[in-house]
Amino acid sequence: MKRLWVLLFAVVLSATLAVGCARAHKTALNNARTSLDQAKAMGVEKTAPYEYYTAESYLRIAEHEATEEGDYKGAKEFAEKSQKASAEAMKAGGGAK
Repeated sequence: MKRLWVLLFAVVLSATLAVGCARAHKTALNNARTSLDQAKAMGVEKTAPYEYYTAESYLRIAEHEATEEGDYKGAKEFAEKSQKASAEAMKAGGGAK
């Protein structure tokens, strides 16, 4: 009976962690999209093209990792890189400080 409870606990814990990871990558993707949209609205694709297109590429990779590969940790990492590159683009393009 004790083994059953341990197994049940392990299953519940695993499910909880999986749901938490799924939410984290979605939040990171949304934040990255928002940052990239802000950068584009500022016109930094012309004033800081390297940083802008780096952010755009990282976002595409993050979306691929999440939807095609099911790698939510990878998706979160690339989304965070995209958001950072968007911030750098806005700074280099004369926007965010």
